[in-house]
Amino acid sequence: MLEPEPIREEPVQSPPRDEVPPQHPPHVYHAVRLTEPLEALLHQIAARCDETTQRMARVERRLDRYEDLVQWTVASEHARRDGTQLPPFPEPRVYADDGSDARPSGS
Repeated sequence: MLEPEPIREEPVQSPPRDEVPPQHPPHVYHAVRLTEPLEALLHQIAARCDETTQRMARVERRLDRYEDLVQWTVASEHARRDGTQLPPFPEPRVYADDGSDARPSGS
């Protein structure tokens, strides 16, 4: 059987770049005044985005709680099967960004 050739390591250098001035001059942005209906629409869109963000945070927290409960259920079934003590029931998680969630008892 033939032996494979040893791997040769050769440094590879990319060719130097030619520094050329940009093809387009920098763009200057100017302030514009929005029409009232358009401004109202943009405010509505921003408000709906905020509501959606808050709703998603609540959904994620609910999913976290369900995940904790599923893990506890599995652990309790194992404990029941093995005849050992049931695990403690999980406390609700505490989220630093929102004080609306229940705090674990004893804190």
